[in-house]
This record gives sequence, structure tokens and C-alpha cells, in this order.
Amino acid sequence: MNWLVFLHVLAMFIGFAFTTGSGIALGFALESNDIGFIRGASGANRRLGMVGGISLIIGLILGFAVAGQMGLPMTATWLVVTYVCVVILLILGFGVLMPYVARVSAAADASGSQVSPELKALLAQPTVRIAGPIAGLMWIIIIAMMALRP
Repeated sequence: MNWLVFLHVLAMFIGFAFTTGSGIALGFALESNDIGFIRGASGANRRLGMVGGISLIIGLILGFAVAGQMGLPMTATWLVVTYVCVVILLILGFGVLMPYVARVSAAADASGSQVSPELKALLAQPTVRIAGPIAGLMWIIIIAMMALRP
């Protein structure tokens, strides 16, 4: 069981690092208006975000296995809160953030040496400015639930 716990925690850490870390880096790039930085960061974010999302799903599956082996009640409040946060995280990640990054990446690649009007319009969209912090909050709650088990 110790290996299963280790793999669960590892998968979740990779999921967190590759989604949140690359998202923060992309945020810095988008604020810079440096087209080269935006191209590089959005391309890296697309790859890392996908790996992070898959790692999160693997971590979730391993988490169910760990909880089952430990005999934890699957309806414990702290687990239910975690389930809800993970679902919100997956919806935001795969439904909002990853499509947005794909559009930013395509617009950055289509831009010349300057930020194009299309890319500027994407950068001004408020949806991601809301979705990113909500995703970060979900990660904080998930980590708190796993550490504190209130």
C-alpha cells in the first residue's frame, strides 16, 4: 500500500506542478506582450497542461484505490469536498483553460513580430482571469483536504 500512496501523491504533485506551474509562467508571458515569450510559454503550457491533466486523472484513480485499501468511507465529508474540487478542476482545465491556451498559441503563431489584434482580444478575455484563480483555489482546497482530513 505504501507504493500506492506514493504513486498517488506523485501523480497529484505532477498534476499540480504541470498545470499550475505552467499556467503561472504563461500568465507572466501574457502580461509581457513579448510575442516570442508568449509563443514559447503557450506551446510549453499546452504540452505540460495535457500531461498534468492526465496525471491528475491517474492520481484520482490511484486515490480511490488508496482510500479503498485504507478502508476510508468514500462518502466522508473531506473526500466529497475533494471530489467536487477535482471535478471543478477538470472542467476548468479541459473545458476552459486548455482550449483558451490552444487559441492563444494559434494566435501567437499566426502573429508576426508583434502581438496581433486577434491575440490582444484573446488576452483581454476575462473568463481565464477568473478560471485560473478558481483552479488554484481548487488545488489549495484539495491539498488541505488531503493533509488535514477534517
